[in-house]
Amino acid sequence: MLDNLEKCTSCGACKNICPKSAITFVANKEGFIRPKIDSGLCVNCGLCDRVCQINANPILYEHKHVYAAWINKSIRKNSGSGGIGYLLASKFIEAKGIVYGTAFNSKNYHPEIIRIDSVDKIESIRGSKYCLSDVKYSLKLIKKDLIDGLNVLFISTPCQIAGLKLFLKKEYLNLLTVDLICHGVCSYNYLEQEINYIKQKKNISKIDDVRFRGEGYNFSFTMWNEGVMLYKKKANLNYYFHGFLTGVTLQKNCLDCEYATTKRIGDITIGDFINYGKKVDVKCIDSPSIVLVNTNKGNKFFESVKMEIEYIREEPLSLASPECVSLYHPFKKHKLYDTFQENYSLTQNYSIAIRKTLKKSIIKNAILRYPKGILRRVKLLMGI
Repeated sequence: MLDNLEKCTSCGACKNICPKSAITFVANKEGFIRPKIDSGLCVNCGLCDRVCQINANPILYEHKHVYAAWINKSIRKNSGSGGIGYLLASKFIEAKGIVYGTAFNSKNYHPEIIRIDSVDKIESIRGSKYCLSDVKYSLKLIKKDLIDGLNVLFISTPCQIAGLKLFLKKEYLNLLTVDLICHGVCSYNYLEQEINYIKQKKNISKIDDVRFRGEGYNFSFTMWNEGVMLYKKKANLNYYFHGFLTGVTLQKNCLDCEYATTKRIGDITIGDFINYGKKVDVKCIDSPSIVLVNTNKGNKFFESVKMEIEYIREEPLSLASPECVSLYHPFKKHKLYDTFQENYSLTQNYSIAIRKTLKKSIIKNAILRYPKGILRRVKLLMGI
């Protein structure tokens, strides 16, 4: 049962399909979440193997259209790029649909898939999470909604969408999927440990949000409480963000991802259109969205919301090359990847392991960014 767990994407299909609730997800020695079977509950039905994407060949689609796009500034300010994900979710709910997306659990900062049925709740799933999200039993909830005749939008990583499709076993006309151009994910245990470390060092008693992207803090690690920013550090000066972006802390299977390709598993694909403004004669925002419309179902819905988009222009996919790396191949293994894994396995403490691994890199980044007063800056960065 559940062989070859090194390739597991933690999509949750096996947990959701198990008729005896015999499968839980636990952290291995590297901190990555993997399924564990309770042999006392298991009845050897084999359903978990049948829905495992390791044993399947996912159906991927050639794109029909590619767009550069962004929505109105006042609406997109807390979005990761051009705000297209927010627009799709809000318009879907306005049409009486249900949206499933990723939000942070305020108790332990673990991202998890949640169900949303009103526009005022969309804010919780907005923005990049840069961490594995816990599917929990959301696949069961999605299936129930679909069987009940509700229209469902699922926004997630390609591997989690693959898990949902294998769990459902058939196509549902009332299901729309939007996959993200995914750089890869790291363990939510890492994020929890890093947040607790910073809270202790900075004497922060309570936070209710963590953000990585948005107006005024784009590509910064920020921590918030009741709308007030309590901590901010630029990506290349923050250990968690720098470790993620360089690939040092990604899950092993992300380095061999079969979904990092121009053929996509979702009806629609969204992500960052990197360096778009440098390639076209258009006054451009910093991070526009790239939108790949991949299926007829996706095209029908996207056409219905295009009028709400402030800027939209169809472009050749080649314009996204080579900067949109994860559209073409998995992220390459970093030279310090194995070093970090060894440090984490020895300490079981992310904050210690990542600082031991990346201290020289962070100091180098600080010197490049702050050539004046660098000794003071280095002292500050040595701990956090």
